[in-house]
Amino acid sequence: MRAARLVVLVVPLVGCGTARSTMAYRDAVATLVAAKAPAITACYNRVLATAPTAAGAVAANFVFEPGTGKLSSLKLDSAHTTASPEVGACVVSNLSDVSISPPDRKRGEASWTWTFSARPPAS
Repeated sequence: MRAARLVVLVVPLVGCGTARSTMAYRDAVATLVAAKAPAITACYNRVLATAPTAAGAVAANFVFEPGTGKLSSLKLDSAHTTASPEVGACVVSNLSDVSISPPDRKRGEASWTWTFSARPPAS
């Protein structure tokens, strides 16, 4: 599995907490995604056990709420997702509990794309 950053947009709002720059927010999201990579990969490997050719891209858009840093929205981008729903579910189920710590006073919107490649057939 490879992950590629697409876009991180930070919408400034007034409030308490850290005020990350767009680059710092991008790095915080990258850290969260990297931390979840082993679980996403393990889920994908379970999908491969029943669908050995499962592959493609999973594009997701998500929002982190100001003040709490909790993920408030996580949606697959169907226009840019080519992998099966089962592979997409690996991303959604493993990112549903993430949050930015410490919380930011800005609302953060991010898009991320993972590329999944099936194992080559055994010779």
